[in-house]
Amino acid sequence: PTPSDKRKKPNQFDIHNIEVDFSVVAPARIERPRYKEIEIPKFRIITEDMLNELAKSEKQDEVEEDSQEVFERLHSRCERLEKVRFINMQINATGGMRGANADLM
Repeated sequence: PTPSDKRKKPNQFDIHNIEVDFSVVAPARIERPRYKEIEIPKFRIITEDMLNELAKSEKQDEVEEDSQEVFERLHSRCERLEKVRFINMQINATGGMRGANADLM
């Protein structure tokens, strides 16, 4: 086959060569979409007093502790569960407990 023959061959995925029954495509009647009100954000004027009150309330909010002890306490349970899942995954992949994995349990 020459390159010109390949161009002439119809492609079954050609989007410009689609045959569809018109009764399937066309609905029984055409409906106009109803107009729908779109909610838009409203604006408000903020005074200095409002800004000061907002700053005070943010200062009063509790400050999150980010120490190492708090981090370990919050994440220790999830880390243990993740280790158990990983070990179980290794056991299932190898077909049983062998070698170094046996002493981890």
